[in-house]
Amino acid sequence: MKAMIIAAGIGRRLADYSKGKPKTLIEISGKPILDYILSSLI
Repeated sequence: MKAMIIAAGIGRRLADYSKGKPKTLIEISGKPILDYILSSLI
């Protein structure tokens, strides 16, 4: 399987939550969004 993860962007609309992090590193329930994306590919 091949996959491309589009994980770019600062997320200005999420500035209150991101605190300068990229959007994919914002945590939901203690895990970064990127973890959810990667686990769905496995």
